[in-house]
Amino acid sequence: MAKWDYYPLDNQGKRCGRCQVTKTLEDFNKNSAKKDGLQERCRDCQKGHYQTNDGPIKNRAFQLKRKYDLTLESYDKMFLEQEGKCLICKRCDERLVVDHCHTTGKVRGLLCSGCNRGLGFFNDRAENLQKAAEYLYDRQ
Repeated sequence: MAKWDYYPLDNQGKRCGRCQVTKTLEDFNKNSAKKDGLQERCRDCQKGHYQTNDGPIKNRAFQLKRKYDLTLESYDKMFLEQEGKCLICKRCDERLVVDHCHTTGKVRGLLCSGCNRGLGFFNDRAENLQKAAEYLYDRQ
C-alpha cells in the first residue's frame, strides 16, 4: 500500500501552502517525496501557477532576490555587460548562472554552469585551481 492510500480518520483535510484554505485530501496531487504523500499546494493553486505566463518569471525573480539579493534588471544588466558570455570560458551557448562567494555572499558575476560547478568542485580556492592548472601543464 502506498503511503498516500491511507490516512487516519482524524486527518481528513490539509491546508494549502499557497491559498491557506483547508481542503480535502483529494484536492492535492500526490508527491511521494513529501511526508504526507501530497503536494504542498492544492490542485487549483498548482494549476493557476503554471497557467499564468509570468509564473516562471516571477519565480526566477523571487529566487534571484532571495539567494543573491539581485533583481531581474540587475541580472540583465550584468548579462549585457558580459555580452552574454561566461566570464571564464567566454562561451555564450547557454543561460548563465550567478556566481557568488559562499563566505561573503557577494555576487562575482555570471558563469556557465560548467565553470560555476568547476569552481565549486575546487571549493572556490584559488590555490586549488592553481595546482590543477600546474598539474595539467606538467602532464601534457
